[in-house]
Amino acid sequence: MVSKPADTGYAELKALALAAADAAAALAAEDFSAYQQQRPALRAALSAYLTVAANSPLAQYADTLRDRPDLRTARRDFEPFSTTLADVAREQHLHHREGLHVFQCPMAPVLGTGRWLSRTPDVKNPFFGSAMLTCGEELN
Repeated sequence: MVSKPADTGYAELKALALAAADAAAALAAEDFSAYQQQRPALRAALSAYLTVAANSPLAQYADTLRDRPDLRTARRDFEPFSTTLADVAREQHLHHREGLHVFQCPMAPVLGTGRWLSRTPDVKNPFFGSAMLTCGEELN
């Protein structure tokens, strides 16, 4: 099957979305070690995506998601990236096509309103973890 122009980079976006969902799950679980283990795969997936979609709004995050000393600073880096990725995924209808869930928190600490991708339908807020684990709603 020949891919349509709209599907250019779809496989790379899917891999990035899945890596971000796994990173979000680790942050929500307050498992900094698991997030640190996920981060190289997340950065590699972002790099692969940007090789085929260099003009993506995600390009501004090419050098972010660095090694951080604690959960709080990792979350602060992740939130803007995650929000932009969730928006790109929604534009591509990736969440519908791949069974992912997009959630939005109206009280995110960096942006005010932050979004994230999840493999499960349960609200597990990566920006606050146990302090506000269920803060958020699913978007279509």
